[in-house]
Amino acid sequence: MDGIFGVGISEILVIIVIMLVVGGPKNMVKWSREAGRILRDMRLAWDRFSKEMEKELDPEAKELLKSSRQLTQNIADIRNTTDPKRLVRQVSKALEEKITLPEIPSETEAPTPNGKYSDWISKE
Repeated sequence: MDGIFGVGISEILVIIVIMLVVGGPKNMVKWSREAGRILRDMRLAWDRFSKEMEKELDPEAKELLKSSRQLTQNIADIRNTTDPKRLVRQVSKALEEKITLPEIPSETEAPTPNGKYSDWISKE
């Protein structure tokens, strides 16, 4: 599964190790803080841009945008409902609730050809 911006956990760890080696722990903290500020500013700029674009759109384009968002939500719902791991968990939970295992009979209750279980074992 991809992490942030398509970068997985292993890639993030490699980047952190390289930052530690190149810049040392003091510079890594400064760089991380600056990267966080840049990401926050980019997110705010994108939010402002999208809100401004929504204001400028005509009613037909707003309807198209609404349909696009609904389609995106539907795709996410389909992915969630068809997730194999989730399906396996649901099926196994349902089976555990429905299936009750029979109790194992005690030594005297076990079916044997000659009577008691202990008699059958001792003959062999």
